[in-house]
Amino acid sequence: MLQIKKKTAEATSSPITNDSQNKTREEAMDLDDPLTSLEDTPKRPNSPEIVVLSKKEKIRLLIKEHVAIWTRFEKEKSSVATNELRQILHQAQDSQKVLQRMITKEELEGYVKGWNPWTAKRELFPPPPKKEGKKRSSTSKRAQQYDDPRVWADVFEIGQAWRAAYNQRSRKALPH
Repeated sequence: MLQIKKKTAEATSSPITNDSQNKTREEAMDLDDPLTSLEDTPKRPNSPEIVVLSKKEKIRLLIKEHVAIWTRFEKEKSSVATNELRQILHQAQDSQKVLQRMITKEELEGYVKGWNPWTAKRELFPPPPKKEGKKRSSTSKRAQQYDDPRVWADVFEIGQAWRAAYNQRSRKALPH
């Protein structure tokens, strides 16, 4: 059982009481010598697996990968549009995005005979047709009837008839 006592000046120099250990305060704290902790930090080991590539080598490897994706696409293209073909196109789009940061689009398309994964995707998987305009509320639909000039011509004629009737009535009401 661990006993907790108030610390006093005398208690700090006495050994720590614990069932598992009986060490003095100085033995309990194991510190490194200051000289050994100031040693140089070790460098990362140079292994043959970790190689830093130059920009030209990166471009060359990415182009090889992009051409391989293109050839896989050409093989799969003859079959029906499938999810696998869609995945190949997504890979090609990602590959082209990375390469276009390093080389021009025209230079990249030169390696794959002008093939563009975005146009191929649009051809094989066309987007759904868009609905005409925005959805309109019922009040908006009712407001569309006021765009018809024939309706306004009728309203104008009714207004003219009311004006003529009012003028006729007001003339009869006035004594001459």
